[in-house]
Amino acid sequence: MVMSWFCSAVLLILSALCLCSAENPGVKVKLTKMIMDKGAAYAKQNLISQLKDKPLPDVNGTITMGEENMNYAFLNIRLVDFNYTSLSSSFVPGTGIKLVIKGGTTTLTSDFELYGWLLTDNGFCMLNLTEICITVIIGVQRDKSNKPSIHTVSCEADILGVNLTMIGGVSYIYDAIRKPMIKMIRNDLNQQVCSMLRGQIQQWDQTLNDLKLNILLDNSIGVDLSLVNDPVFTEQNAEIDSECMFYSPVNETKVALTPAAMSFDAQKGSMLTVGLSEASFNSASQVYHSGGGFIFRLFDAHSKSNSKAAALLAGLCQPFGKTKKQLVLLSASKAPTFLLQTNNVTVGFSGIINAHALLPRAQRETLFTARTDICFSAQVSILDSNFLPGLNLTGSISLNSFNLHVEQEQSEAKKREAEIKAIFMEEILRMLNDNLQTGLYIPFRFFKITTSTIKKGFMMVNANMNFECLENVLSSGNPSKS
Repeated sequence: MVMSWFCSAVLLILSALCLCSAENPGVKVKLTKMIMDKGAAYAKQNLISQLKDKPLPDVNGTITMGEENMNYAFLNIRLVDFNYTSLSSSFVPGTGIKLVIKGGTTTLTSDFELYGWLLTDNGFCMLNLTEICITVIIGVQRDKSNKPSIHTVSCEADILGVNLTMIGGVSYIYDAIRKPMIKMIRNDLNQQVCSMLRGQIQQWDQTLNDLKLNILLDNSIGVDLSLVNDPVFTEQNAEIDSECMFYSPVNETKVALTPAAMSFDAQKGSMLTVGLSEASFNSASQVYHSGGGFIFRLFDAHSKSNSKAAALLAGLCQPFGKTKKQLVLLSASKAPTFLLQTNNVTVGFSGIINAHALLPRAQRETLFTARTDICFSAQVSILDSNFLPGLNLTGSISLNSFNLHVEQEQSEAKKREAEIKAIFMEEILRMLNDNLQTGLYIPFRFFKITTSTIKKGFMMVNANMNFECLENVLSSGNPSKS
């Protein structure tokens, strides 16, 4: 039972992160032995109360008394307590994971029924099992639909101690049948535990097959987390490769770029290390742009503009009377590009600035239209949010270059192009740094980030698993709920 729940948790970790010919992944995840140890500790703390609420399968059988058969049935079986001296887990190189319970003891209660030619009776009983030892090895691979698939490689179970106490009815009859019944129960359990586990693992495999790895993030963008390679297991870690390319749910077009190879070691002190490729950032950028993203309000009717910007816009508005309201939009003319280098992200942005004077009766007049090319460098990090469950992207930005060209050749704006360039360069830099200093909230609660680093071609984060969130995902079967 403990084995069942903990194995479910480990397998979901493998799938939510979330395979024949090797390809470079958009996301590479390395799980450490720490995640197995922490998972076992979480299972130990939270499992018993859950199992007590669930009835266990009925047990039926037949024993021989002299020359007559006695049929028995144990019904409404409930777990009263379960303890064990050790619950361990480990990676099996080239295969998957191994889970071991040693020194298990459990107390069960149930109703019983006895029916035969000599006796028909019913009552209440307690079953104590001791010296329970179970070992199961589970293989993990990718199936034809690029989802994780599991199977039983081997299973061994041994329950040495069985004590049955039957309450009610004729006690000397129970004393006569207890020993042969206990022997049969022990033999049945030793044979059936692995059979039950194999059946359960088949159910888990079906659950993994039902997982949605094409996750809709919002109405304009989704991400494909399908596996691209077989998981790789060593004694120290498990390596999971996910495609992590983004798509548009509107036209169902996926932007699949070619990631560069990522190489890094799992970090000590963290449950997992994740590498997010430069190609994944650019895939997301292209899909988001195609859906109408990357439009920013630099100024609007409610903006508290700096004095230079306010004076500039007021001067350009003079031909349109006493209006004091302006709207300035910056929109990307193509998807921004991301280049990841050591401790630095370089972003290329080409866009159009449209400045309008807002007139009565919802009318507007164009003050100027300018094309701009911006290149800036960013030092960013992703850590846990201090205010909401999830992550926070923070950092600082410095401009590498800023070009601006006003399109109206014979206009007042064209004459003041150098001034517009200087003011807007300052304003855009301020806007970006203000947003990053506050932090951009990422509603992803599955991991708790410990550190993040920019490497050449990818971002690397070290994280710990949020097992409470994992439990919710386990029940829903949908990683997008995390």
